[in-house]
Amino acid sequence: MSFLENCFTDTQQSIDRLFEMITDETKRRQKLFAQAEVNSYEAYCRVEKLPLWVVVIDGVVNFTSIKKGNFYYSTIHDFMRDGAPYGIKFVLAGGHYNEFSMRVRQEASEHIGMNQKDKYGYFDILGCKTEYLPPCLPGRGLCIWEEQPLEFQGAILSDSEDQQAAAQQLRAALDEIAARDAAYPPAMRLPMVEEGQSYAEFCEKFAPMRIPLGYNLSDAKPVALPLRQTFSLTVYNGNPAGAEHIVSTLLQAYCREHMELFIVRRNFNSIYADGSDLLQQLQAQTKVTLFEQDKETGLQELFERLMAIMGERMQLRNEFVQQNGLTRGDPQNTVRAFEYIHAHSTPLMVIFENYYEFAKSLYDGQAVMFAELFRAQDPNTTSKKNNGYGYNIYYTACFGPGEYTLTAAQTPMADCFNPQKFTLMFGGQLDKCGAVPLPRDYLAINEPDEHYNHCVMYYQGRLAGLSLPCGELVHVEPDPDEVPII
Repeated sequence: MSFLENCFTDTQQSIDRLFEMITDETKRRQKLFAQAEVNSYEAYCRVEKLPLWVVVIDGVVNFTSIKKGNFYYSTIHDFMRDGAPYGIKFVLAGGHYNEFSMRVRQEASEHIGMNQKDKYGYFDILGCKTEYLPPCLPGRGLCIWEEQPLEFQGAILSDSEDQQAAAQQLRAALDEIAARDAAYPPAMRLPMVEEGQSYAEFCEKFAPMRIPLGYNLSDAKPVALPLRQTFSLTVYNGNPAGAEHIVSTLLQAYCREHMELFIVRRNFNSIYADGSDLLQQLQAQTKVTLFEQDKETGLQELFERLMAIMGERMQLRNEFVQQNGLTRGDPQNTVRAFEYIHAHSTPLMVIFENYYEFAKSLYDGQAVMFAELFRAQDPNTTSKKNNGYGYNIYYTACFGPGEYTLTAAQTPMADCFNPQKFTLMFGGQLDKCGAVPLPRDYLAINEPDEHYNHCVMYYQGRLAGLSLPCGELVHVEPDPDEVPII
């Protein structure tokens, strides 16, 4: 048997990955058994060796203390039932018999009671009467053997009453087993997200023409968005303490792709203020143009320059169409021409430090003009799937809690931006995002998350959890005048 040592604490991400791992392995074994034409673990092992999985859950009732815990607590019997025939067994431990649901009790093939106060406690666990009460010793209890209650003594590695010393002794024993079996093929391990990793180090995993986004929290695989699939990005920061850190991390990705930056600064307290460290770092890496949010000069100049650049990119697309004998007017032509346009132009990223302030600053005529730019609607199709793709022009709009809702209520600029609704929601307070539809369990995340680099991504109508590597997180003590009093 391969030695498997995966240890999980009761965090949401690790619990999610554990149960996804169990589900995937159950499905894999179902296919193996079908190919071998057997229907039990014992029968398959006579054909080929297959490790026994034992999932130990110490304190099953603790599931209810984490988000989605009630879901796992109420459905764990399904995992027990589905996995048992395929060599995936569960050992559940609890402090009281009532902590186990009726379905879990039914699915458990063996019941062991230890250190019960009286014979009635053993009756609840074993399901049969007994007049004998075993002594209250570590590992001592009763079990059912051949339909009779018998005294049971569990193997104890250490007789030390010091829990820390016992844990160290257990760890040493496990390390010895691992070293002894080092020559065997390694057992499957659950991939873990590398917390504290720098973004620059993470980016090394990817080829150019991609924006690295982080690790998928369900399988710990690195995720990046190809520029071919990129047009507009909505960035929501639910924890204001981490907003600058998140944006500056994404800016590293933009500079990595040698993008020219158009930055529309907010009216007050801009992180791109003249002389700021962030602005100086950006200017040392790429060309940066700053725009103020005034109607007559800054925003008008921004629109005129974007229109001119869009015209240049359309000309490049037309050249590609002509050179390759494509049908003019085909809505897919811009996507097909992406590599050609990218090779003959500089990528441009337009960043709105505070999109709500930008939208409020526009007069009606400007709002109509910018809306057309943001939609990038091809007149030959009604589909929004590929709107804006291929032009090598990109947009990032930043929002704080409640600001998207205000943008939608007070301006016409919410719906026109980001046709694909690709959204990264960082730092909790998802109930105050409003940019995309969220299920009830996500809306229940209504407090700022100190792990503000964790986000929920909305991509092609689906939600996924990500962890953005950005080095050491910044922890800011909340202003006592802003903390709720109850």
